[in-house]
Amino acid sequence: LNYGNAVGSPPPTPQPTPLRPTAKPTTSAPTRACGDNVCIVSENNFSCPGDCAAVELRTWADNIGGRAANGVMFTVEAYRPVSITSISAFTSTQTTDLMQIYTRQGGYRLYTDSENGWELIFDNVIQQNGNSVLTEMIFDGNR
Repeated sequence: LNYGNAVGSPPPTPQPTPLRPTAKPTTSAPTRACGDNVCIVSENNFSCPGDCAAVELRTWADNIGGRAANGVMFTVEAYRPVSITSISAFTSTQTTDLMQIYTRQGGYRLYTDSENGWELIFDNVIQQNGNSVLTEMIFDGNR
């Protein structure tokens, strides 16, 4: 065997390089901006049509300002795929109470007094902010 200039002996074992810890990788939270295909509260059909175009929200409540047995019902009519991940509402009191959100395919008008076809997607006790500050309910928008 020939290793460099020495015959019959292996090359010297190199000294191990001491390991140094690497800096912990950091990532910042994604920022939302016009053009990211997410229509957020600060955007609308005019300020960011790419994110918010062709989304129509119709609201209806039969007891505005009071507690309605039916709650607030509305239709979302989308002309492209959308995902709703939160809903904000004014509440009549500033208290901690149960808030629930149901959804259903199709219209609601014939189903206001029926449990048929409704899916509960938010069922949490949260701090309600009253009638001057919106109370936000965040949920999984993949339903």
